[in-house]
Amino acid sequence: MSVENSNPPQPTSCPNCGSSGGVSSQGLCLDCGRQIGEHKSPIWKSGLHPVKQYFIDLFEISVHPVRFFRRMPLEGGVSGPLAFALVTHWLASALEYLWHSLIGGAATEYVNEVLKMAGNVADVDNPGQSARLFQLKDQLLHWIWGTGSVVADPFLTLASILFTTLFVYAGARLLVTPDKDGHPHNISYESALRVVCYGLSPSILAAIPLAGGFVASLCVSIVTIIGAREVYRITTGRAIVVALFPRILLYGTLLLGLFFGLLALIKLVATAF
Repeated sequence: MSVENSNPPQPTSCPNCGSSGGVSSQGLCLDCGRQIGEHKSPIWKSGLHPVKQYFIDLFEISVHPVRFFRRMPLEGGVSGPLAFALVTHWLASALEYLWHSLIGGAATEYVNEVLKMAGNVADVDNPGQSARLFQLKDQLLHWIWGTGSVVADPFLTLASILFTTLFVYAGARLLVTPDKDGHPHNISYESALRVVCYGLSPSILAAIPLAGGFVASLCVSIVTIIGAREVYRITTGRAIVVALFPRILLYGTLLLGLFFGLLALIKLVATAF
């Protein structure tokens, strides 16, 4: 009586890079380092509760970004990465709003005192001016410290992700060298979107008072660069260009417009004299 092998057969070539160089004991391709066959890294198990899975992914990206992106599947849908990015950015926005509200309470008292003194002075020459100043103050503080930005955050973040992904994908198509089989290595809109979405993990740092925005922006750039490097198997220099391609294109366009604007101004001044 023959006994059937219960283990599923391993593919003869890596589905990610097409290499037949072999598989490690952990089920990783020896060439590209990605998962092969049925074996999955613990961070990609689908049986976990979504909330627990979210915090596991967030911790993994924060502590081991190289390992995370190296093992990250490049296919499987965009809903999961998008949900991860939107939740992370929204949590940061909500936490930022909370500490802004605490600071805003003290700021409101200070603004009230300043406007009260300004209103007393204004009423001397123009009665009723102080009431208009306080009304303007209430509208301004409601806009600054209000919840409008928190409510709109998922929609703005989604638009930003889709826009950024388009240019990251374009940068990858331009800069990633085709592999030995002549095909672009793992370049797709979905893989670019996954890099951008999971690269937003450090945006949670925006909740840090005062310096949170700067720290979050810097760390998001770093993690996205690591993601581009590991996913597309390129050098760090090229990964920087791919990850920051939207900003490079934007700043380049602004500088070019400024340059031509200055040239036009110089020409106008020269013709005037």
